[in-house]
Amino acid sequence: MASRSSSNVSFVRFRHFISDKIGAKWFVHELACRCFQTSGNWLRVYCTDCPEEFSRCAAIQIMTTAIQSCISFQEEQNALQAWAKAWQAQSEAHHRLTASKRQHVGALPTKLESSWKTQEDVKGFTGGSSSSIGVIISTLASLLEVAPRTRYNVGLSIFIRDVAGLDIGLSSQILRDAFTQAQIPARLICLATRERAPPLLRAAFPGSSVSYEIAEALIKNETPPSSHLLPLAGGSVGMAGAGGGTKTA
Repeated sequence: MASRSSSNVSFVRFRHFISDKIGAKWFVHELACRCFQTSGNWLRVYCTDCPEEFSRCAAIQIMTTAIQSCISFQEEQNALQAWAKAWQAQSEAHHRLTASKRQHVGALPTKLESSWKTQEDVKGFTGGSSSSIGVIISTLASLLEVAPRTRYNVGLSIFIRDVAGLDIGLSSQILRDAFTQAQIPARLICLATRERAPPLLRAAFPGSSVSYEIAEALIKNETPPSSHLLPLAGGSVGMAGAGGGTKTA
């Protein structure tokens, strides 16, 4: 009961905090910066590692509402559109290599690489030269690739559904286009169908299409991370610890 109460206090506090669009923008930038950490990665902690349903759902609602406010800024929309174009170019380059069969081509990347990675530079968030929301979507792509090996990945699908389903006019289409360019729908198909996915999808997204039997064996051989029981209200990893500074793993 105490854990639920403290989580509820934190949830109410953040709901008030992100009602301010400037505050929401800061929160999304912080969320994106933490995507490059290990223990401090809120997306991983609450979308794939959190066994407590209440904390998981509260965190997802906080993050979704913050993104809804953040994308209302024109510079955030422009940055996300530029990020989506970079993802489109990267995917097309990958497909050309696959079609030519001149060299071995591995899985489709889960983040922007090569000349396109500047669109995910944390230093560009403030000026709009890179996209914090784009970094979050790329992180979701990365988490989908390891989702079969995590026990609590239901939060991942819920978060993707909630963000992609936001009804906020033109911004909604910008968000959905970004998800599409990062191949999130295709990755979800692989996660749902696993080894029954079409060969081209299995080749592009090998992690998402791992069979249930192999995934279960991998889970049994891996030690559960110590960060599983994390209430929203405590610790430097949890969201309530954001004010105390960011610690890189």
